[in-house]
Amino acid sequence: MEDKKQKNRKTLFGRNEAKILTLLQRDIEILKALYRYRFLNTSHLLILTGTKNRQSLNVRLRQLFDAKFIDRPASQVSHWYKVGQGKGHMVYGLGNEGAKFLQENLGWYVPSTGTQTEKNRRVKPLFIEHTLEIADFMIAVERHCIDSENIRFISFDEMIATAPEGVRRRKNLSKWATTVRWNGRVENINIVPDAIFGIHFTDKLDGRNKAYFFLEADRGTMPLTRKDFNQTSFLRKLESYRDTYLNALQTKYFGVKNFRVLTVTTGQDRASNLVEVCKQNITDVPAGVFLFAHRGQLENGNPLKFEWLDSKGKERVLVS
Repeated sequence: MEDKKQKNRKTLFGRNEAKILTLLQRDIEILKALYRYRFLNTSHLLILTGTKNRQSLNVRLRQLFDAKFIDRPASQVSHWYKVGQGKGHMVYGLGNEGAKFLQENLGWYVPSTGTQTEKNRRVKPLFIEHTLEIADFMIAVERHCIDSENIRFISFDEMIATAPEGVRRRKNLSKWATTVRWNGRVENINIVPDAIFGIHFTDKLDGRNKAYFFLEADRGTMPLTRKDFNQTSFLRKLESYRDTYLNALQTKYFGVKNFRVLTVTTGQDRASNLVEVCKQNITDVPAGVFLFAHRGQLENGNPLKFEWLDSKGKERVLVS
């Protein structure tokens, strides 16, 4: 008898030849969102598309899937059963036809356009989980910017469009090199935030009306510090951002004058420990540059109104 898990996998992920489908504006917005976030679940797509009816969205997602515009990473099924969560929210990624559409019709550069489905097939469940945690936060920010009368969300794509020309030619636009001095040695370290974005206060004067952020979605598994600085640690990240601040690398790479590092972690205890590491080691950067919160706060609403902890343990909000 065929294994039950394999039957479910075939039901959820098996498909015939791609069906011809005419894309609607909402479909295009779905493709754009999957390009930006890599993986999103149905709840994310409901918010981003402004769809009120989950069933109608599910029907359309199935049609997009059958036409190979979007894809479902198969590893999510085995993970659902492993952790005993049942089906949960379906997770979607960009499919081969979706990547092709973005490149041919919108001029978006999508690396390895014809291999999106294969790339999705290779991802591990933990990578999907981390990607969805990033999306949880970012979409919450986007939603509350939309709901606000005087705040506009600035995407990373928009930031890059106005960045120095040389920056736009780089292979990995969200990565930059930093120089860290540690125990008398100089270490060259690349930093890649989990997300980069900004907010625009439309009722304020130019020059004082935009704020930019680097997001770190901490899963609580990375050591706070290590004896060997070549190994990953949270302090290593902090030191890279310190170098970025002291040498204004954000201006060199993104053409922006200010930034704050937002770290969203697993719980209050972990957040307090991160604050302490920052307080003890990063002493020449203003306390408000590094802000810490935990994912439980997302359940209570607007990240722009979180009581973030700065590197001295003082509470701050992003928007007063």
